[in-house]
Amino acid sequence: MSIILIPQTGPNPPGNAGGTTRGNPTPTVTVKPFQITGFVPLKACTDTECRNSDVSCAYINPVFGAINVFSPTYENDFNTFVVNVDLVKSLANQQIQFILQRCGSDNKTWSDIVILSNTYGILQPLGSIIGHPTYTSFQINWGRVVLLQGPGVYRIKVQDNSITSVSTYQSYFEFPSLYFFFDSGITLYNNEGGSVFIPLHGQALNQQAVITLLNKQPFSINNKLTFSLQPPQSAGEQNQIQCQSGTGFGPSIRRIDFDGILLTTRGTGISTTNFSSISCFFVSEPFFVRAFNCEQADGTVKFEASLTGKIGDIKQDYLVYDLSGITLYDSIRVPGIFGYETIPKYLEVNLEYGQPSLGKIERVRDEAIQQFEFHGFPMPKYLHDRLGVYGLMADTLKVSDYNKVNSDWDIKQVGIVKSGAYEPQYYDDKSLRRFGKVKALFTRNPSAVIKSLC
Repeated sequence: MSIILIPQTGPNPPGNAGGTTRGNPTPTVTVKPFQITGFVPLKACTDTECRNSDVSCAYINPVFGAINVFSPTYENDFNTFVVNVDLVKSLANQQIQFILQRCGSDNKTWSDIVILSNTYGILQPLGSIIGHPTYTSFQINWGRVVLLQGPGVYRIKVQDNSITSVSTYQSYFEFPSLYFFFDSGITLYNNEGGSVFIPLHGQALNQQAVITLLNKQPFSINNKLTFSLQPPQSAGEQNQIQCQSGTGFGPSIRRIDFDGILLTTRGTGISTTNFSSISCFFVSEPFFVRAFNCEQADGTVKFEASLTGKIGDIKQDYLVYDLSGITLYDSIRVPGIFGYETIPKYLEVNLEYGQPSLGKIERVRDEAIQQFEFHGFPMPKYLHDRLGVYGLMADTLKVSDYNKVNSDWDIKQVGIVKSGAYEPQYYDDKSLRRFGKVKALFTRNPSAVIKSLC
């Protein structure tokens, strides 16, 4: 089950109403959309961080694509984005879309290019991931982006484009003037025939007002009714009320104005209208997309990780990502060099003889431990955080090096495991203070350089 249960024993966290502040833990269900692991983070669309508004001043993740290649390779990069959406909405007609955006020449303006589909990678719509009905994901093939859109600076946007059906009830109201008086009002009807009278105070022609219905019987849900008085539209018609209301209400309705879309109904009866409710959830950090070229890839290292099971979030306490039954592949290309292979130790199993061959040593098994160094050049903290956890703690981790000066040109999707700590060193310099370098040790996986007698 993909619901994350958070035991709450202290003060309520911000934005989390309810629960207890002392005593026994009270499980709280997290239903807001959030990203599941991933090397490149998704940030809120409403993020107004002024320190990173200009792409030219931001770190841009380098990625390369190979034309007509449909899997991750040494030359072709993939990135995966998995989102867990609102549990309640996911049970309705929710449609989550992944949008490819391109950065404009001003280095600030982002434009939607295309709704991502299997043409650009692998799309798993909401509800299609077995065991995780609230998960949706897109694995982007940057080679397809290079082929179909060309090189450039891109990012991924995640938005909700749900299709909602709203039933409205049409009738006419006659008023003697273009104003509501103190004792005037309208009656709302629900589907069961119940009604509630809403008094309307002096309201002039075409001026809007909003009434909030807070659990007024027989209505058990919160709702807002926006109305304005309209003059007759043609001969024989009376003054009308223009209303916007939720499903199940039956006020006098001439037209419905939903987010600027004018929906017209005529006659008396029920009118059902489908409309799209678009809201942006996340946008990714930017990517610099190019066709693979040895010269341009020089100076980079690519890590490829596969995760399954459960793993905690690097920032939020008690948030555990559930990947049970699925395997999440992701990759990240960073500035640096990987190599400097050594054999710091051998694992030996020896047989020592006694009399009559006292002191004789016979080697039964010998294993050479191949160790590598990764020198990561300046990169932002979010990459260090995610590489150190979602990379080094992955079930499988592979590495590829692209440095021309590297003494080893055979490091291409080589399996590795961490062989020590991951400790970035951050700069005090003003221009690099959000960046850090790192040196980490790795061991080859599988370690198969073994000599044995049998």
